[in-house]
Amino acid sequence: MKRTEQINENCIYCGTKLPESLQSYKRKYCGASCRNKHKLRVKKPGVKAKLWQHEPAVFERAMEMYWSGISSAAIARHFGIPVGTMYSWVHDFGRQKERAKPTTQFKEKPIHIGSLKEWFRLAQSAEDWLEILQNDANQAEESIANASVTLVCGSLHGQSAGKCAAVVYEKLKEDPLSGKTYAFRNKCGNAITTLSWNEPIYHIARYIKTHGTFIWPEEKLGKSIEVTRSEFEHLISLMRAKATESEALKSAVDELQAKVNWLMEQFRLAMHRRFGASSEKSADGHTQLSLFNEAEVTSDVLVPEPELIEIEKHFRKRRNAVNDKLPADLPAETVVHELPPDEQVCPECSGTLHVMGTETLRRELKLIPAKAVIVEHVRKVYACRNCERDECGVPIVKAAVSNPVIKGGFASPEAVAHIASQKFVTGVPLYRQEQEWTRQGINLSRQTMSNWLIKSTFDWLEPVYDALKELLCMRNVLYADETTLQVLREPDKPPESNSYMWLYRTGGDALPPIVLYEYQPDRRAEHPKRLLKNFSGWLHADGYEGYHGLSDSIRVVGCFAHARRKFDEAVKGLSTKERSDSKAMVGKRYCDKLFSLERDFAEMNPEERFQKRQELSKPVLDEFYGWISTLNPPPKTGLASAVVYMRNQREFLERYLEDGRLEISNNRAERSIKPFVIGRKNWLFANTPRGAKAGAILYSIIETAKENDLNPYEYLSYIFRNAPNWDIRTNSDNLEQLLPWFVPDSLKAKQ
Repeated sequence: MKRTEQINENCIYCGTKLPESLQSYKRKYCGASCRNKHKLRVKKPGVKAKLWQHEPAVFERAMEMYWSGISSAAIARHFGIPVGTMYSWVHDFGRQKERAKPTTQFKEKPIHIGSLKEWFRLAQSAEDWLEILQNDANQAEESIANASVTLVCGSLHGQSAGKCAAVVYEKLKEDPLSGKTYAFRNKCGNAITTLSWNEPIYHIARYIKTHGTFIWPEEKLGKSIEVTRSEFEHLISLMRAKATESEALKSAVDELQAKVNWLMEQFRLAMHRRFGASSEKSADGHTQLSLFNEAEVTSDVLVPEPELIEIEKHFRKRRNAVNDKLPADLPAETVVHELPPDEQVCPECSGTLHVMGTETLRRELKLIPAKAVIVEHVRKVYACRNCERDECGVPIVKAAVSNPVIKGGFASPEAVAHIASQKFVTGVPLYRQEQEWTRQGINLSRQTMSNWLIKSTFDWLEPVYDALKELLCMRNVLYADETTLQVLREPDKPPESNSYMWLYRTGGDALPPIVLYEYQPDRRAEHPKRLLKNFSGWLHADGYEGYHGLSDSIRVVGCFAHARRKFDEAVKGLSTKERSDSKAMVGKRYCDKLFSLERDFAEMNPEERFQKRQELSKPVLDEFYGWISTLNPPPKTGLASAVVYMRNQREFLERYLEDGRLEISNNRAERSIKPFVIGRKNWLFANTPRGAKAGAILYSIIETAKENDLNPYEYLSYIFRNAPNWDIRTNSDNLEQLLPWFVPDSLKAKQ
């Protein structure tokens, strides 16, 4: 560095004599701290110099605002000056004007006081009002019961409680036993700190509000307001009233937030039901073993690993994924392809060709749509020639004729069976069948078809239905379920109201299965009580309370599929990020484990299944309910619904462990009622209660036939052909021949 010709002996900023080492250089100040401290006095063009030189009024007003409690950043924005400039002003001139600070501006070094740590321990950020410290707090209140309270106006500027204590210390030096209490309000106005002296410690208390601000007297710069203890208590009561109001607002906000969370959960669930997969199967990635630590339980390090053997490479023909085949017993027709007579000439010698053999090219399935034919019944009448020659009375004998399915009508057993199968098996409504017959030139109205179904059902199918109902109540294990049905002309009910179709069916034992539907106008518990009055045993059902009030001889078994579905819906109601580790997923995995054990027990007999359930399923179920007892989910959430269902239904959900013939779920009944639900989507409603009852009987006969591997069309045709001629209402033996397990094997469905 070059030396200067002129030597500066003193600092141009502070006037201090420079060290000899600095006098011979260009530097004219004693150090960087001096330069930074006095940079506002540098006579250089710029915002800071202009503000200092040409706008002293702004500077003075800004400093007054600063001492009144306004932040430096707010002052800078108000006057449009840089924030750094305001910080420099405070740094340069704050200490010089320290005497002009109001009471709330404290000394740089706070005085240490006792019980400060105790105050920090109790200073919780909650809605509760914190009490005065417990150390001699009661004595302190008694000693200052009639003393005054000094409300210190102005803000604390983020100062600590220790710096507040410095002010108290200065005041108490004048009269340590005055018993005064000093109250400070923070800058935000949501907390009050009180300090008082009770020898040998200071007592500090803090009042906090999470919403709103405390009521406070009008601030007077540099002064304190003294109020009596009673006035201060009144002020505190007003503060607590405000806190109560804010608490009510907070509870309202929490309630609204809970509603928002519930609506978002329902929205996600509705979107999943609309666009997502309807299956409730767990994803492949969710293993159940990690939850119950079965790997650790079943592992054995002493068991040697199996030896590896080499398998010779071979090829295997790939199996087709579709198992389509043409039955061999179908009627077949042969199409022969031959040359015309004029082309049966040898191309070499022009000789006549002869047939040397045949070649089968392919087999095709030809579908013939349903066609209608008129069956005209003609009965022959017989007479005796000998009696005619002898001129005596001539006997007349007529051939026997079977009774029609509907007297006075032109319906055949096959026609009624076809119409019933189309509607109750395939789900084709009568108006679509009417359109199909019209396209074939047959004018058969839906009213006529409906009359045929109702008439033939109550004449010939109802006795079979009653017999099935009687046999149903003789079993030991039954399943029940119900679903809605709209009946337009139900007496004393509006057309849009719901009626109900109840379902009862037998279990998966070795006896022939029975599926029974019953129509009722409502969902009252008296309907299953009336139908099952002669039943004694176990009844699988969902969580509907109507099943829980049946006779003491019936033990209701709960459905774990419904419990798992609630956990599954709770999982689907969460966002994708929350699902994997959620409590709803844990509950769903517990249910998956129980169902996995049931799949392992499927091939066992009831006695073996009962033993395995006591050994494996019961510990998992106990652990499941032990985990549920620790939960306290927020109300109106999917998890809360699942937990409440599990707690309320525990008595019934655990009952499947009582007998090996019982099942973990009511899915058997839900599968049987599904055909009715699918058909309802097509024909939507029933016109009259009589039609709804006929539908229940038809569904019962058809679903029972399907459960017994019968062809529904062939079985209905068999009943409609024979029932009108067998006197089934008085002869129980003839009626028994119409039950599904006594009919000919020719009615079996082709598998």
